[in-house]
Amino acid sequence: MRSSRLLAVVALATALTTCSKPPTPTAKHLLLISVDTLRADRLGCYGGPNRPSPEIDRLASEGVRFSNAYVPRGMTLPSMATFFTSKYPADHGVYDNEHQVSHAEWMLAERLADSGFRRLAVNSSDILDPARKNQIDQGYGDKAYIPTRGDDRKAARLASEFLRKEFGKGPKREYLWVHFMSPHKNYEPPREIVERFDPGYSGKYDGPSYDFNNRIDETYIQKLELSEADRKHVLAIYDGEVNVVDNCVKELLAALDASGAAADTLVVFVADHGEELFTHQSYPYHGNSPYRSVTHIPFIARQPGKIPAGRTVDEVIESIDFLPTVLEWLGLPGMKRADTPSNELRGRDLSPVLRGDGVVLAARALGRIDDCAEPWESLGIATLRDRQWSLVVNRDGFCPAYPPETGSYEVPPLALYDLTKDPDEQNDVAAAHPDVVKDMVSELDARVKRFRFQTADKIEKTAEDKAVLTQQGYIGAGTEIFKRRRCAK
Repeated sequence: MRSSRLLAVVALATALTTCSKPPTPTAKHLLLISVDTLRADRLGCYGGPNRPSPEIDRLASEGVRFSNAYVPRGMTLPSMATFFTSKYPADHGVYDNEHQVSHAEWMLAERLADSGFRRLAVNSSDILDPARKNQIDQGYGDKAYIPTRGDDRKAARLASEFLRKEFGKGPKREYLWVHFMSPHKNYEPPREIVERFDPGYSGKYDGPSYDFNNRIDETYIQKLELSEADRKHVLAIYDGEVNVVDNCVKELLAALDASGAAADTLVVFVADHGEELFTHQSYPYHGNSPYRSVTHIPFIARQPGKIPAGRTVDEVIESIDFLPTVLEWLGLPGMKRADTPSNELRGRDLSPVLRGDGVVLAARALGRIDDCAEPWESLGIATLRDRQWSLVVNRDGFCPAYPPETGSYEVPPLALYDLTKDPDEQNDVAAAHPDVVKDMVSELDARVKRFRFQTADKIEKTAEDKAVLTQQGYIGAGTEIFKRRRCAK
């Protein structure tokens, strides 16, 4: 009897020891490619008619493509902070591009640093430039976060050089994040690319790039209706920008192949948000919009031999799912640190789905223009989406007022859209589906009540920072503007 008990104890101890071992990583390295203001449905693999993205499409064909991925808000800094913390803006406190990421947050690069990874970021977005003191560079160390000040080609060149010469060559595991600014305003694609997508156009939106960028502001401010020919040309110009960044992605992937580390590297391709492109309110940009045109993003993952090629997952996922999935894939789940505000990750681990042996649990994607709420603990402008339904709620009647401030962007008090019939969210069907509205409003209220409602510190803007923000159409935005601009009753 004693011998049997002893064997049982030994067996239990062995089992506990086995369970406590860190899991074997599926990938040794991570390459994250993020693109600013990339609307998913302009990519060929997401149905874009001009197919300006052959390299991104090829990446999707070699891995898994999530067709219903969402970010909580159409702004760069809040969105990337959500990717790197698995928290909504109301939890990490970065509501817009003028906040700082708190040093108390334990972001992806810091987690990987604590696990012995070498880290490098090459970033062409001025919004994400650490010189702004946005603190998005936490975890990279000295000289390992390289801003290229809007120059995508330089970013691609520097990152590709690192991939070819250093990535995977040493004993350390590697993490490389590359962020491209295009296709954010200002639009300046080569004319020959635009001509390829819309040959023979002659009209209001032809001519020098500065004329074009000023004229699309006028379209929103004056609520001008675009002719079909003009709209087609504007979209061709945008697609030209997409094609430019697609060539940058091509350079990166070729360099990864040349490094010899492609089989050991998880590649994730995402966007920080999409672009309105006149889908609502004659609006060409993204900061004011709570709609799917802005919050729906491309999300692609590839690792040869580990992720089955050519799969599409149609269930809804969110950007909060990125961090727990990557940590699991790299063999680093359940990481904890005592001094974080909360060890809780909001997102789900999607690694079984990447492997092809799991399913995504049914979920809805949450979005909020947080700094519209008065007080913040109220609902504000909020959205909830699943595969069929999209709910937009604006109980307090706010008009988002990101620049150009002289434009008017009205959001209805409540609207429901059937995405299976109306993916651009044009026809409100709330009156015909009261039970759906009731269910989704109830879930929305419950989820908002779980927020921590943090408020990160504001960035102290320099003259140079103000000039950059003005050029990109951001300056003047913020909580004060939102609170003093209500929609007309």
